Amino acid sequence: MTELTQNISPEIVKAELTLSLSKEGLAYQAILQECEDVVFTNDNLNEKRDCLVNLRKVKSKLAAIENPFTERWKNWNTSKKSLADPVDELLGRKESEFKKKAAENAAAEKKIEDEKIRVKSIKDSIDNFFIAQSQAIAGAINPEELVRIEKLIGSHKANSSRYAEFLPIMAEKAANLTDLIKAQKIALKELEGLKQAEIAAEANGDDQEVLDNRDAQEAILQKIHENKEIVQSKAIHMATEADVIEVDVIAPVAPKARRTSIKWEIVDEKVATKCGYTKVVPNEERIEAYVKSVNKVDIGPDGLVLFGIKVYLEKTY
Repeated sequence: MTELTQNISPEIVKAELTLSLSKEGLAYQAILQECEDVVFTNDNLNEKRDCLVNLRKVKSKLAAIENPFTERWKNWNTSKKSLADPVDELLGRKESEFKKKAAENAAAEKKIEDEKIRVKSIKDSIDNFFIAQSQAIAGAINPEELVRIEKLIGSHKANSSRYAEFLPIMAEKAANLTDLIKAQKIALKELEGLKQAEIAAEANGDDQEVLDNRDAQEAILQKIHENKEIVQSKAIHMATEADVIEVDVIAPVAPKARRTSIKWEIVDEKVATKCGYTKVVPNEERIEAYVKSVNKVDIGPDGLVLFGIKVYLEKTY
């Protein structure tokens, strides 16, 4: 370490400064004691104010004495700064570059996660739709219901805005239900025909025809029941054996944060002000310019209030 950093006795410094004041005709301790002993009264203010004058002289002389080490400290600080500045500049620049790339990586990771969520949402939507429609097919009791289901499936097969690039998968799965719907339609139509035939046989009094029709209806009902199981099984198969949809993108790995801190920013100044989260800061430069333009004679005993600013006279003794 240099002599600049060595300990300097406070007593020696004080003695040198006191001597310097004495050479200026200012007896430091005497002035302090003299002013300490003064007691101001209503009658001696002008007479005893000399002690204040002497204290101000001491204060002014001490303020004017230059520290002999100041210049060397400036040089020392300048040298230190010449080493620190390049480090600060390079660190700040590289931290900014690193932060930018880290943000890009994090954004890329988020983009991929968002894409996975989007794809999964479409896939789940397709599966859920066909499970629901398969149950509707299985529970249909007349051909009109099946026609409605067919139309609904047809509209979904053409809904490119909803299924995007996976619309072909929707169409492929829809094709799997076509034969099932057709078989269900035929069975329901046959069942309806047999019911009408049974009514006619009963009207003709043909008991054997009625019994034969009922046996045929039982067979059709059994076939419809089997179709229900096939439809439901097919729906489960389409969901569990659904095409595996992967996002074929490799994201750069975002670096681990050195630390995480909570930051803030004002996004709606009006709301923040209303809730008390902002404060008014005086424009001192403009206020000072305004004060300088005011004439003392215009300022009354209670001051002058204008533009929300009070200007008043303050006496200094």
